[in-house]
Amino acid sequence: MNLDAARAVATGYMSEDEISWLAEQASSHSRIVEIGSWTGRSTLALAQNTQGTVWAIDNWLGSAGDLDDIIHARGIDWAFDEFRRNLRDCSNVYVKRLDSILASTHFDPCVFDMVFIDAGHTYNAVKNDLKAWAPKLIRGGLLAGHDYTTDRDHCAGVIKAVDELYPDRRLMSPNSGERSLWWTLV
Repeated sequence: MNLDAARAVATGYMSEDEISWLAEQASSHSRIVEIGSWTGRSTLALAQNTQGTVWAIDNWLGSAGDLDDIIHARGIDWAFDEFRRNLRDCSNVYVKRLDSILASTHFDPCVFDMVFIDAGHTYNAVKNDLKAWAPKLIRGGLLAGHDYTTDRDHCAGVIKAVDELYPDRRLMSPNSGERSLWWTLV
């Protein structure tokens, strides 16, 4: 497994265990889409470990709260510039700088074998992302996401939406700390 996540640690919210899990999953998938890429830490793990391609979908404007503060302090393009810097050597990454739901309309059904969601964390945002992107998976494809945790108030929407639509979901590690990955096969 190739894991150069240290290159993209400037603003990353995943633990090393989570990054390693993503890298391992990428090694057995070749058509991956990531919804919510921010500065590219997880994108890098996916891109360096797949033999195929990774589509990075994000508007790179952040979310309400502290991410807005980062954008206002560093500039509107800061996160996107960091993303491009972190992925500069990855020729297998394609970018759509769009809202997630709009971007989903640019892809046919059943084109990806892995969808990773880590964008908006409100109940409606997560539910809408799941409904928009799950149909883009091939049968048996991996649907996964980040921030399935009770440790942060802003993540309650993730748990509610995922449990509602995918009650049989699994967790990477139920006691992995502040953040956690969930996954299911569709």
